[in-house]
Amino acid sequence: ASISSVMGVPFPVVQAQTSLEDLCKLINKDTPAVLVELADGKAHIVTRYDIISAMA
Repeated sequence: ASISSVMGVPFPVVQAQTSLEDLCKLINKDTPAVLVELADGKAHIVTRYDIISAMA
């Protein structure tokens, strides 16, 4: 089987300057994470858990 056979819908991609408020609007039961594109071309994944941990 190929990797494409197990892939789901892509996560939204935002820029590093995106506000936490806007990021939270994107994460829900159907979208558990968001990719954050950095200036150097790399990307980081931010999950609901990451946001909750940062707020605690």
